[in-house]
Amino acid sequence: MKPTNRQLTIDGLRRCGWTIDESVRSKKYMIFSKQGDCRTFFVGKAGALRVSRTGIASDSVSMTGRKLHCAFRAVGDLVLNLTIEQATAIVEGRTQRNPLLSNS
Repeated sequence: MKPTNRQLTIDGLRRCGWTIDESVRSKKYMIFSKQGDCRTFFVGKAGALRVSRTGIASDSVSMTGRKLHCAFRAVGDLVLNLTIEQATAIVEGRTQRNPLLSNS
């Protein structure tokens, strides 16, 4: 079975060191945070990705379809079999002319 957009995004966040923030409850989003990073990521039910610096969903900005979202989805795709170092480099934009990110 092919993974959903939501599962690809969640897997990508987890492979890059982001963890589910259990201290915050939301019916609409899964919330991810990372030690030492001021950003908070919100993943919607259909795989939409939002980011906030305040940790509040209403202050967040949509990242759906942008390079960062595409990178997390690529990292989450286990068929590509990326290492954690490769995954982090893709998400942080340290690679040159990456074909996975060419659509945006």
